[in-house]
Amino acid sequence: MTAELASLDIEAGRYHQLRLIVTSATVTLASGLTFTDGSTSRALTIPSGAQTGIKINLNDGGNAGVEIVDGETILVVDFDVSQNFVVQGNAGTPAGITGILFTPLVRAAVRNIAGSIAGTVTAGGSPLAGATVRAVLDEPGTMEALETGEATAVTDAEGEYKIWFLAPGTYTVSVDGRTGTQSVTVDESQSVTGINFTF
Repeated sequence: MTAELASLDIEAGRYHQLRLIVTSATVTLASGLTFTDGSTSRALTIPSGAQTGIKINLNDGGNAGVEIVDGETILVVDFDVSQNFVVQGNAGTPAGITGILFTPLVRAAVRNIAGSIAGTVTAGGSPLAGATVRAVLDEPGTMEALETGEATAVTDAEGEYKIWFLAPGTYTVSVDGRTGTQSVTVDESQSVTGINFTF
């Protein structure tokens, strides 16, 4: 599932870094969960978030920055929620959830050259819902796009997934908690389908 959080017009030019200025942020736990003090929401600590911001370096395999041209070059900054928060404590123990640690991991890609990987995950002959499928970049692409960290998607009730906004390159794709990987090459603007896992 994806959601657009913001959009901004950018002047044409070559950019080497983005900084996301975050003045405040709050995390709210899912229904039925509470922090040890009984609350369900808590302010997040974001070191230097309001001063220097969260930095995203724009480099691609030695190229210096990303070129934004006149017209419709769309630079997508992707914030994968599943990789940015670490629960401190455990809801299943008497100590409970003591806090949430924010560990920023942000990727960016020029959308008009970005691709995707899609497929299904089954286990025991049935669709596997709620599985996290992970794509890790092996080799940087040659286009002017940025890819740092990993991209993930969660399978739906039919076991289907789609990992969006991937810069061109070769990825190792796996399902968390399961053995076996697949090597997948994504070309410019390519939607790679049929990357299926059966357990």
